[in-house]
Amino acid sequence: MHSLAKTEQKIEYVLFGVLLVVLAGLTLYLTYQQAWYAANNMTDVAYHSDILAYMKEAQGIDSGYSFPYPVMFVLTKLLHVVFPIEWSIALVITGLHVGSFVLLRHYFRKYLQKTVSGELAVWQQCGVTLAAFLVLFYSMIFVYNHPFPGTRFYYMGVFSPNPFHNATYQASRPFAIICVFLFTELLNTYEQKIDWKKAIAFSAMLLLATMTKPSFTIVFCGAAGLIMLYRMFKRKFANFRNMVALGCMFLPTFVDLLYQFGGVFTGTDSKGQEAGLGFELFRVWREYCDNYIVAIVLMIFFPLVVLTFQYRKVTTNTLYRFGWQIYGMSLLMFILLYEKGFRAVDANFSWGYMIGAFFLVMCSLLVLVEETCKAKRHSWGLFIQWGAFGLHVLCGAFYFMIIFKGGSYY
Repeated sequence: MHSLAKTEQKIEYVLFGVLLVVLAGLTLYLTYQQAWYAANNMTDVAYHSDILAYMKEAQGIDSGYSFPYPVMFVLTKLLHVVFPIEWSIALVITGLHVGSFVLLRHYFRKYLQKTVSGELAVWQQCGVTLAAFLVLFYSMIFVYNHPFPGTRFYYMGVFSPNPFHNATYQASRPFAIICVFLFTELLNTYEQKIDWKKAIAFSAMLLLATMTKPSFTIVFCGAAGLIMLYRMFKRKFANFRNMVALGCMFLPTFVDLLYQFGGVFTGTDSKGQEAGLGFELFRVWREYCDNYIVAIVLMIFFPLVVLTFQYRKVTTNTLYRFGWQIYGMSLLMFILLYEKGFRAVDANFSWGYMIGAFFLVMCSLLVLVEETCKAKRHSWGLFIQWGAFGLHVLCGAFYFMIIFKGGSYY
């Protein structure tokens, strides 16, 4: 019996290893192609991405942009001592992107160990690993060269939780994943007792996420801050001391944000235009989309389907609720805020919107996996929810292949 269990465990390990190699190979090939075409000024031919400015930053060359978040650039610079710049940045992005898969598998398994009674069967373990892999290929629903009514492009204006063309997004995500799971655990206990080991680890990961790309931090801190304030007022300040103590874990990140945005959102930009933060409903979004409801549904159709069947869990499952809260904050910020100057059309607040959507998708998927593992028989509701997820992944695989072959990401 023990031998059988070990054999079954090896099956999951083999699957994990295969998916790890596949993801690393695909990511390394794509990012190297993007870097090579950018370095040779051939992105008008194929593999258009944001990577040229990042390579220049890592080499100390003026790119015309401000990047006050150094983690990816420092790692690239270190590898550039040995490798050409194209390989250096490709290896950094690949390593961090693969790290997201490893972390998702770890936290998915950890979550299910707490919520599903008994040991997971081998098919369930393999399913969890596969789910952690597939969520990295989830995209907006689209039909190639046929935009949905109210949209103009398949990506721009609709957006995707997995923008395969953006290096800093992929580089910051492993740190963001750790932050979401650690903070959710802290939310469950901080009013009674703070686990300082987790709190300090959370503080460090939040700072690293901010120093890699601050888009996640802005929406995350907005959602976390409102949750903590709401709980404080609801309990009539009974948890005030612990709230302040946990809030102190955000201070290193706040200091770094002040440093980053002090240069980006004040004075003038690199082209001499007014810089700063603007407030206007749909100021940037309307440049790319005419029907925001359609765009939202195309992005989060799967979470909406899961919510239809699992709505009770919003009140009982902290992680699932937090996924919706992060997404809500990211959506609100994207609707209200924009960056002034020549970068307004870059829709930089859309990155926060996309990472918010990613965590909503991730939390919805985890709830669905949990329900599937608990189910004594597979109901039609589960098939509908998995079908919605499958539709997004099918579109995501096609979207990835378009970019993988050098096509346009937008």
